[in-house]
Amino acid sequence: YPVSMIRCKLKNKEREYVICSIDMSIYFVWMKDLNNNKTIVVRLMGGLGNQLFQLQFAIEMKKKYGATSIIVDTSYYNNYKIRSVEIDKICNNENIIFTNDYKDFKYFLSYKLFFLIQGVYRHFRKKGINFLLPYISKFGFFYTDTEVDRLPNNVIGNKIYCWGYFQDVNYITDLEEIRNYFSTEDFKKDISSREVIKIAISVRCGDDYISKGYPICDKEYYMHSIQFIEKKCKCKKQYILFTDDYEKAKCYLPENISYINASNYNPIDQLKYMAKCHSYILSNSSFAWWGAVLGEYNQKIVILPEYWDMAHKTNSVKLIMDGFYIYKEDF
Repeated sequence: YPVSMIRCKLKNKEREYVICSIDMSIYFVWMKDLNNNKTIVVRLMGGLGNQLFQLQFAIEMKKKYGATSIIVDTSYYNNYKIRSVEIDKICNNENIIFTNDYKDFKYFLSYKLFFLIQGVYRHFRKKGINFLLPYISKFGFFYTDTEVDRLPNNVIGNKIYCWGYFQDVNYITDLEEIRNYFSTEDFKKDISSREVIKIAISVRCGDDYISKGYPICDKEYYMHSIQFIEKKCKCKKQYILFTDDYEKAKCYLPENISYINASNYNPIDQLKYMAKCHSYILSNSSFAWWGAVLGEYNQKIVILPEYWDMAHKTNSVKLIMDGFYIYKEDF
């Protein structure tokens, strides 16, 4: 394991010498050039919302470490059929390469080894190994709980491997590249009317979601959230429903309001549609979160549910931005 690090310049090349110990008595030196061209390798998982978090993290790491390209591994979807790769349909950057057959022994070994160690440690110590992540990241292995303020200044090797969901606003310093992929100028439905305020409502209630035990936002949440927006905004409003099951979603909503069904659009156009809305009532969905974040209205109101997932209250996750309100806490 690394015990010290020395950096020096040799023939105008900056190099890093890492002194390591095997058994506290045997040492060896591993030397790597720091200014080699680096490549970011990121594994896509989940739906479009998760894909955006993963790609955004890779973009941020490319900027931080001066990488020349990003390889996006989509092999997860070879077996996972509930969701599909969406981001490749709009990402036309020549430095971002999509492949479903990425071969790199170090990449897949690091993934298996990390979760093996984490599983063993949790079994015996009843907690994770997040304290090891800053040390692991020095060797180019970035996992979902790596804290942004503990990222190394330099990484050994010419590849940086990213595994995880990276749902953390602290990883996002610039949204322009992602925003450019979701330009709404060509969106076929103009909903920018100033006379009517558009409110996007996200209801996540598909069978795949319910079967895993994820919390479903109830009718009380949507009723109080609509009342909150009605008090904040006295303009004429139109409610637009984004859901994975339109008929079932209506059971969770107040009956005295009419809704426009946006679920017939494909995921890309749904996100563009959401970005043209003025305010948002979100379910615990990374897809809906991105729809709100990409929203173009400066005075938007974004309401989030009390729980983000089975294990975390929304106030404990790193997804809160200006203009966001958490149900029951901020009402």
